[in-house]
Amino acid sequence: MREWLNRELLNPCTYGGIAYLLLALPLGLAEFTFLVTTIALGAGLAITLIGIPILIAAVYASRWIAQLERRLIAALTGRVIADPYRPVATDASISRRLGGAWPTRPRGRTSSSSCCSFRSARWLSW
Repeated sequence: MREWLNRELLNPCTYGGIAYLLLALPLGLAEFTFLVTTIALGAGLAITLIGIPILIAAVYASRWIAQLERRLIAALTGRVIADPYRPVATDASISRRLGGAWPTRPRGRTSSSSCCSFRSARWLSW
């Protein structure tokens, strides 16, 4: 028991963990307040179209805050948390940076994708 206590008291990760716990509460409160305020402001102003860029900025800010927390944990405790996001090329287009969330139009018309094909018009007239 005494060996374990001496080993933990001499371990610098112990003090890094204590420092992280002391910093986590005020940082967490500030981050939470910022994100809730920006999301509420963006959702409230979305009808005026000013809120949509605010919501997009809130998403990017949340990713930045998460990266800041991962770096803080790595610096103070020595435990590295891997970045969960896929790397994006610097010369990528906007739709590629957004993760391909924008829909693309089909290149060719087929009878199954066309709502005005001859078959559907004949079926409606029947």
